[in-house]
Amino acid sequence: MLKSTATTVISLLKQSLSVAFHHFHPLAGNISAPPSPAEPHIIYNKGDSVSLTIAESSTNIINLSGNHPRKVVNLYSLLLILPIPSMIDRTIRTIASSSSTIFG
Repeated sequence: MLKSTATTVISLLKQSLSVAFHHFHPLAGNISAPPSPAEPHIIYNKGDSVSLTIAESSTNIINLSGNHPRKVVNLYSLLLILPIPSMIDRTIRTIASSSSTIFG
């Protein structure tokens, strides 16, 4: 993909995700899952955000998509690595994260 095209697509993706999450702002927060019998609950603070990871891959997308057998090891690079929980309180987790891969 041309660099200018990729830049445009990434910019539009970030803008559209921003608009979408504006209507669902609790998804930008965290979920607290304290030990039982306490109930999990959402913690949202103004300014919380959803992380967006953009990756580039030189793998041929045909090898990763379609209805044919493929090596699972080739799919690992598409997995989203979630943020590490806070050392202060390991019961709090991010609710949503997003990732996109650009194939070149």
